[in-house]
Amino acid sequence: MDFEKVKFGVLLSPMAINRMIEDTILCEKYGYDSVWWIDHLISYFPEHIVPELFTTMALMGDQTRRIAIGSCVADVLRRHPASIAASVATIDSMFNGRTILGLGAGEAMNLEPFGIPTDNLYGKLREAILVIRLLWASSKLKPANFKGKFFKLTKAYVQIQPKTKPSPPIWVGAFGPKMLEMTGELADGWLPFSHSPESYKACMDGPIRKGAEKAKRTLARFVPAMKPIATVAKDLEEARNTVLPQAKYVLMILPDVLKMVAPHVSHPGREALSVSREPTDDESTSKIAQMSKAIPDESALKTVIWGNPDQCIGQIEAFIKAGCQHFVLDFRGPDVQQIISTYAKRVIPYFRK
Repeated sequence: MDFEKVKFGVLLSPMAINRMIEDTILCEKYGYDSVWWIDHLISYFPEHIVPELFTTMALMGDQTRRIAIGSCVADVLRRHPASIAASVATIDSMFNGRTILGLGAGEAMNLEPFGIPTDNLYGKLREAILVIRLLWASSKLKPANFKGKFFKLTKAYVQIQPKTKPSPPIWVGAFGPKMLEMTGELADGWLPFSHSPESYKACMDGPIRKGAEKAKRTLARFVPAMKPIATVAKDLEEARNTVLPQAKYVLMILPDVLKMVAPHVSHPGREALSVSREPTDDESTSKIAQMSKAIPDESALKTVIWGNPDQCIGQIEAFIKAGCQHFVLDFRGPDVQQIISTYAKRVIPYFRK
């Protein structure tokens, strides 16, 4: 198997700024290829500190020299694409072209409490990608014009260009068929989570390839990525207990993925519950966790990386065979820094040979 294109990054959970700096420096020290942060106002965990995304990326870029810095994923409903374009161009120019812009259409938990509309997700995300790219290529001598349903540009330009040419890569966090097809048509990469190798391959070979063919483009430079929940432990029961409840919970809020991974499990429906409409109150969270128990253990465990180092290697290989090239590891466990170290020393070297 060819591992030449395979890369490894780490998603750092929201935490105190000093600890995030420490973990970012640790990831670079251990040779990871990228480090990532979520774009939330409200976390799944009320005890977490949730810093603003682009401020965090700029701070961590200043603390490192080599590692790529990415958004997982920036919300186009809370920010105008011109603001995203300027922020990412600034960070990319400051840190020698090390940014990856993960984009998505947000979650209701970060929108509805603040009175931000949650309609027309597909159309807004699609237009945002086009607008951001236009503005990255703009200047006073070459202003951008765009007339969409949701965004409009009239002789517009931003006065800072990214270092990366022709532009920083845009990876889309897509799940439904329409979003997946758009990803193949417009994006530079795909950044989902909670897939099994089989469902991941089905998305790549199906709607993503269909979108690429529609746009008459090749996927040769397209980067299929994934953000799996991951851990490692000598005690297999400990590793299983760390990832299984969380794997099931996340599947229950992803109806499109759940339908592929565990097709016989019933779901209350997209409007009642999905990643874009996830409730955060204790009663609803408890209800989701209870419903998720219907998902078979073996189905949920196929969506995560877990076990001892050799088992983790085998599971990563299965996703590579399915087409994944960049793993954004969402580490879970009592000592995340130890897990970062163990993967760097006992898992990732297998793929660097």
